[in-house]
Formats: sequence, C-alpha cells, structure tokens
Amino acid sequence: MDIDKNQNRQATMKDVAERANVSTATVSYVLNYSDKKKISHETRLKVFKAAEELNYVTDKSARSLALKRYSDVKHEKGIVGLIVDIDEHSSWTKKSIYYEFFNLLAAGLRQSGYELVEILYKNVDQALKEKHDYDLILLYELTLEDAQALTQEFFVPVASIETPLFNILFHEVNFDFLHLFEDLSQRAKYLCIEDFVNDRVYEIASKFIHPDNILVNTSEESLELFFDKENIQDEKIIVVGEALALKVRRFVDEKQMIVVCYSESGTKLFPNSEVLLFDLNKIVKETCFLVEKLLELKGREVDHIIYIPAEIVKRN
Repeated sequence: MDIDKNQNRQATMKDVAERANVSTATVSYVLNYSDKKKISHETRLKVFKAAEELNYVTDKSARSLALKRYSDVKHEKGIVGLIVDIDEHSSWTKKSIYYEFFNLLAAGLRQSGYELVEILYKNVDQALKEKHDYDLILLYELTLEDAQALTQEFFVPVASIETPLFNILFHEVNFDFLHLFEDLSQRAKYLCIEDFVNDRVYEIASKFIHPDNILVNTSEESLELFFDKENIQDEKIIVVGEALALKVRRFVDEKQMIVVCYSESGTKLFPNSEVLLFDLNKIVKETCFLVEKLLELKGREVDHIIYIPAEIVKRN
C-alpha cells in the first residue's frame, strides 16, 4: 500500500526502508542510533530523509534503550547535563546532527571520567528538581530567552553550545558563522538554511546576505516556491547542511552550490560543489576541554567564546 496515498495509516519501519531503498535492519540501526553496525553517512541521510518525508515516529522505548548505555557508565568525576530542545516532532535532519554530536560528546566526556545525561527541554522542570545531581550544565541550540532563563536556575557552572548567551559570566562554544558568511557572501548571493537553526545564525547571515535571498527551509514546498520565484541559474548559493544540500541540488546545478557540511563523510557527497566543513569532532573536543577547565575552577584560562572555524575541503 502506498503510504503517501493513505495518510490515515502511520508509516512503519518497512515503509521507510522501501522509500530509502535499504533493509529494514538498516533503518532500525539508523533511527535507534545504534553503534552495533557501521553505516555510511550517505545511507543515514537517505534514511532520515525518507523518515521525514513519511512522518515516521520512532519507537520511544527503543530510543531509550539506545541512550541507556550512556547512563550505565560509571562516572568518576561528575555528571554533565545537556539540555536540548528536541522531541518527536523535530525533523530527522535536526535529530541526525544532534545525536551524532551527542554520541561524540558522550564518548569524549566518558574518556575524562564524566557521564553525559540528556535533558529534553520539555522535561526541564523535572531536571530542576534534580539539579543538585549535576556538576555542570550545557545548553545546546536553545533560544536566547530560554537559555538566559536557565542560567538563573542552576547553581553549578553553565556553558552553551551553539546557543547565544551574551553574558561574560558564561562560556560559549560556537561555529564561526560570522566569518563564514562574511567570506562566502562575496561570491554567493543566496543562502539556504534549515528552520531549526537558531536565530543567531539567521541574524549573522542577514548582515551579509539580503533577507529576501535567504531561504529558511520548512518543507519540500518551501524549496519549490523559493526556486520557482528566484532566478538563480547563474548565481552561487550557500547551503548549510549536507541533508539540505541533497534536496537543493534537485533545483540547481551542483556547481552553483557552496555546501557547508557537518561531517567529513558528508563532504564526499558533492564532488562538483565547493565544500566546507564545520567539524563536529572539533566542537566536541573544545567542549570537553571547557568542561574540564570549568570543573577544575580554571575557567579564566579559557576564552569566553570559543569559535570553531569552517575548514575549506574543496574550492572550485
């Protein structure tokens, strides 16, 4: 049965597998973030894209089991809470980037003797009741308003990742979008970003690229409307995120795209495009270093804001 023609039926894992042209087992590994089998980044993107198109809802119990391996780790030095605004309604692209980051950060902190605990923003009230259990709090991609409110609630060190705080009392680790857009806007007129990027990224971009030329992608329809309206046949376009770039290249020549990826494997998906990399491994490394310094009460030895620059992988 065609799931697209039967909107009343909830999509199954088999539907996702058929749409992505992979096995059901592969879909299970990808959507439950299992590390039991090595799966290429390109295949993961295909699965996430298919799941998003079909509005697939993952099994929460399986997801809990996938994360449980982190909570079972014996922590020697302390517990780090990571507050993130993500839920079953979040896009699979957002989930893909976040959980890859979470897995890397959990592994990095585990090597230093810390346990990383995920705190969903919708459950933050419960976390506040248990706040004495945490030695440090990290805020991940929250709005300025939510982040500033939370800094007043926890009486332990608080730092942010890709979250603006505008407060010298708190440290931030951010990708350097300012210099990225300043540089790329000199040769690209248009920009495509996902709707889940924080407001800071859009505000930075709009300093260098006219807001009318920025697409904040919300759906397949928004892409079609944008490219139908804009005549960009000979113009360069910046696309942030390899999953979004896979969609955009259906509308423009790949040579027109300047793709900003989040994984090294993702950079190999666009042989005819200019490609840059915001390396998740580097933001994880800096975050782990910051956690160590803050918990050793040596925060003054670390820059107030740590910027991770984009690396040029391939230039046309």
